This record gives sequence, C-alpha cells and structure tokens, in this order.
Amino acid sequence: MKFTPYLIVLGVFLMAIPTFASSGVEFKPIDENPVLPVGEEGTWDDVSIRFPKVVFHDDQYHMFYTSYQSLDQPQAIGYAVSDDGITWERVGDGPIFEASDGDGWDSFSVSSSVVIVEDDGTWVMYYNGAATPGSPPFGKGIGRATAPAPTGPWERLDEPVLEAGSLRRWDGAFIFPDAVLKTEEGGYMMYFSGNGTRIGRVGMAFSDDGINWTKYDDPETTDTAFDESDPILPSGEAGAWDFTVAWGVGVVKTELGYEMIYTGGASGDGGFKSSLGYAFSEDGIHFTPYENNPVVELEGDLITLFVSLLEQDGQYMAYYGVAPGSAALTQPNLAIGTHVQNR
Repeated sequence: MKFTPYLIVLGVFLMAIPTFASSGVEFKPIDENPVLPVGEEGTWDDVSIRFPKVVFHDDQYHMFYTSYQSLDQPQAIGYAVSDDGITWERVGDGPIFEASDGDGWDSFSVSSSVVIVEDDGTWVMYYNGAATPGSPPFGKGIGRATAPAPTGPWERLDEPVLEAGSLRRWDGAFIFPDAVLKTEEGGYMMYFSGNGTRIGRVGMAFSDDGINWTKYDDPETTDTAFDESDPILPSGEAGAWDFTVAWGVGVVKTELGYEMIYTGGASGDGGFKSSLGYAFSEDGIHFTPYENNPVVELEGDLITLFVSLLEQDGQYMAYYGVAPGSAALTQPNLAIGTHVQNR
C-alpha cells in the first residue's frame, strides 16, 4: 500500500520573508524504519548506508545510496527500487558506480550521489569524488556522469564540474552535492554542502547546461571566508541546536516556493547531536529556518545525517540517515511530513 502524505497548504505568504508564527511543520518517522537496512555480513554494503537520495520516475521510487566500510576503504554507490517508497529491493549484488581507474581526482572513492532524469530519458548523476583516503571521507570536487538507465553504463566527465573553495573559505576543505533542480528557464540549480572553517554549511550554484557551474556569491560579503561564494542557509547562534552544522539538505520547489529539510547539529557536553530542520525560500537562495525547529529529533545518542526530500502529487517524504552516535554505522530512514501555512 502506497503512503499518501498530503502537503496541506492553507494560504499564501504575506511578506517577502516568510513568517512561521501561525504555521505548523511536522515530520513523523515511520514505524517501518530503517527502510533499507545494511546488507548481510560479507556483502559490499554491510557496515553503513549513507546519503539515501531518491528519485520518483516512471511510477517507481529509485534510491541511490553510498556504502561506507571504513576510512581506508573506498566508498561506492548502490541502487535500490521501491513501488511505495517504504519497502526497498537492492538491484544487483554490488555498486552501480565506483571510483575511476588510474590516478584521477575520483580514483579512490565516490559518494553522495544526486541523480536527476532529463526529458530525453538520460540519467544524470552528480557525486563527490576523492583521490585519496582521509577523514572526513570527502574530496574537493563534484563530478558528473550520465547513463541511459540507472544501472548504467555510466560515462563520467574527466574533471569535476564544481570544486571546493580556496584555503580558508567556508567550503575550502571539501564539498558534496545535496540536490539538483531544473529551472523553468531550462537551467539548473545545485545545492551543495561544504566545510572549510569548522562549520558545515550549504551553498548553491547555477548552470545553463548542467556542466559549467557558478557558485552564488553575495558581493557585499568581503570577509575571507565568504569572498568567493556564500552559504544560503544561516547556521544557528552559539549554543543553538544547529550551530556546528546546517547542511546535508534536501530541496524541492512547490507552489509555495523552495522548501528545504536540512541536517543541523552541535557539539556539547554529551557529544555531537544532530536533528532535522525545515527552512523556506521564495527565490531558492535566501532561506529562513522554521522557528520551531528541529522537526525530527531522535532519542538518546541517535543522530541524523544527510537528507533527500521528495515531493510529487502532494506527497512529502524525507529520507535521511540514522546512526547510533557514530556516522560510521548509518541506515536510511523515512519521515512523512505535513505543512500547514495560514493566510
């Protein structure tokens, strides 16, 4: 039986910057979680499944996920399908996309894939690539590959299409893709996460062809961390639940505007704790966090990681990783959301 969680909308926004004072945003994790458990012992994805990115195409849900084993082992991308978005079946016995041959920029590991389907049926994947092992297990570039079907064969470009910022920039250490949206004008918007100043943030880039990208840059921010590009979601103040990271997002464009679910987290006396928050933007660039965040908060030492947001025909579904206090042991979960906005 297919879930039909309807996005209920009562009203319009009265201001350019939305107010959530009389609105409600609720997401409820489903009882069937995790929706895709790690593989059986000895399989390629038996330790951790990260970055569950979901596409709805041809009346079927398609999940592209990253398998993580350890810092000194390469990550790779797997594929699963579902008729209802809840019960998933792996396709094949191994990954559908792996590191490149040779000594190129993505020759050690690939991860955090985001996939869209073009009007001609071409599947397009954006992914993080790394040439060497390290902690965290991300590289400095985002690559692009295309295939006639989700199982491939995938043909990648030789060089990344988007790269991390310079030293001491907010995204100078590494970046990875979060979401790619097609615009009404025929172009593309990419949301990506990065870190370079010890705070995980999310930025955005524009492209006319999906290959040549330009990061969003506010010319009025001249501090070194932001003189090349700027984050589009503010992190919390010191002591807030999302002070250390506000990244790992899913974004959809609805009749309201641009809606985002993001991973927020902070370190405290009890260690690192992360949850999921909601944010809204009218233009896809300037996002305002919901005042009653977080919208998904787990008990105990469970933490949330890296979101995929799906909306079609009123269905509103957030896929996210859940780990027991360590990102090394992650499994995809699903939360069903409702949003009521008063006029």
